[in-house]
Amino acid sequence: MRVDRSNVVEADRDVVWKIVSDPDRYPSFMTRLERWDSANDQPLGIGARYYAHWKVGSVPVGGLIEVVEFADRKDLAWVGITGVTLRGRIRLRDAGDGR
Repeated sequence: MRVDRSNVVEADRDVVWKIVSDPDRYPSFMTRLERWDSANDQPLGIGARYYAHWKVGSVPVGGLIEVVEFADRKDLAWVGITGVTLRGRIRLRDAGDGR
């Protein structure tokens, strides 16, 4: 199953990046995210690992994930290491007119 979501936000890229690059804020904007806990002492960036679970129906789905791409103010991507197979990406692109 693939879930894809795209949003155009009228905000400065630096402001948006500050939010999406802060793992403590993920529960505030990731729908149905039930758990996002650090699994190592590494700050957000390549190699950082987290325990993540999303509620799918009545079941928490997820496992250990690792950040595999991190380009400041542009891209953040992770893959599942244990648990269900999953990949996630946050990609910021300019849409013109400050969006």
